[in-house]
This record gives sequence, structure tokens and C-alpha cells, in this order.
Amino acid sequence: MRNLFPLAATVAATLLFPPCAAFAQTAHNFRLPVYTRGSLTAGGRVWTVGSPEMIAASNVVGVSPSRDYKHLLIVRQTRTLTPATTSRKPDDNAPGELSVSWWNVKTRRSRELWRCDLKPGEFGDLWLGDWFAESNTVALRFIKGKEYRLLLLKPAIGEAKEVVLPPTDYSGPRSSPTQNYAALVDPAGSCEKEIHFFDATGKIGDAIALPGTVYFQGWSDDGAAFLGSHTTENADGTTRNQWYAVNP
Repeated sequence: MRNLFPLAATVAATLLFPPCAAFAQTAHNFRLPVYTRGSLTAGGRVWTVGSPEMIAASNVVGVSPSRDYKHLLIVRQTRTLTPATTSRKPDDNAPGELSVSWWNVKTRRSRELWRCDLKPGEFGDLWLGDWFAESNTVALRFIKGKEYRLLLLKPAIGEAKEVVLPPTDYSGPRSSPTQNYAALVDPAGSCEKEIHFFDATGKIGDAIALPGTVYFQGWSDDGAAFLGSHTTENADGTTRNQWYAVNP
């Protein structure tokens, strides 16, 4: 049941993208279960489910609802069909594209916000991040080739902004639940020797020094500090865990 969205997002997440004969489906298909209408109470929230209005196409690789569930971002990845394409795996040596579309739950209409062409053999990836707490902005990590960027989207006004990341292998944004800033953390949930924060405009602050590799556990309840732990080895071979709270 963890995969259920509230009603608005349930309706939106089933957005139809008609399969195009010119593109192969990706290896990662996004699928939604179909439920009969009803409700479920879990974790202090009420979830409403119903039959989908539309079905997501096979080239949809991720969706991200806004915090108020009024907007939904849909990420697609496609590759041109070639003889090397199989039913489950596209040909990465073929040209393709990444794109992000916005589904407006109120109007039940979608529009494309951003698109990036991929050359034959060129790697591309979009990592869906978090929506900022008090704005209609969402941050994504965008990789094309060997360059890492932030992609900041404001769906309501159709704005897309790319920000080049510092020359470190950061993975993706982790937004505060209450403040309009986010941290950059690698895939393992850690940062080595420093951490960067950025705001909803894409401005990246100066690096904050860390004692070593710190594994972050998430934000504090008030959303003001990013929490993590650092493990050191004592002279006798035992280990010691130290906890840190980093305030942007």
C-alpha cells in the first residue's frame, strides 16, 4: 500500500503518453495498479483510490507529485528503434531523448516543460528530487555525458533552469520539508569532507566542511538542519559514532 498516492496524484500518475512507433520502450517501465474505488486510512492520512482515467506509456520512467498534490511531473526516456533493440531493452547506441512533462491535476491537462536530445551512445539520466516547501519549484539532478547539473522546474509558469554542479560526484537534491533549500547528497546517502546546499533559485552556497564521510539520515523535524553520522575507529579497534546536524 506504500505506493498509493492521494486521489489527485492517483488520477494524475496514470497520465497517458501514446507509445510512438519511432521509439523503443525503456528497460524501466512505470506501472500503476488498478484498484476499485474506496479509501484507506494509514499513517494518519486518508488515501482514496479509484479506476485510472488514463494509463502511463512504457517510456515513463518516473513521476513526482508536488507536496500539495496539485502538480505531477512525469519523466520520459526514449531511444530510437534499431535492430539491436529488444522488447525489454533499448539500444543505448541509438539517438534518443529525455523529457519532463507537467500534469495539472485541476485542469487535467499536460504540457512538456523540458527536453534534451541524446546522441548515439551518449548517457543521459534524470533523478527526480524533492519539491521545495514553500514554492512551486522542484529540483532534479540531470546528467548528460560526464556533466552533472541541477534542473529547476517551475511547472505553473513553464520555467526550466539548468545549474552546473560543483566538480564533485554529487547525486541529487534532498529538500527541507519546511524551508526553501536543499542538500546535495550522493547515491549512498553520504557526503565526503564537504556538503553543499542550494535554494529554490538555484544559487549554490559555499561548501561546508565535514570531518570525513558523513552519512545523512534526513532532516530534523523543524526542517532547519540536515542530520547525519560519522564513524571513526579507535586505537583499540573499536568504533565510535558521532552525530552531526548541519544548518544551511
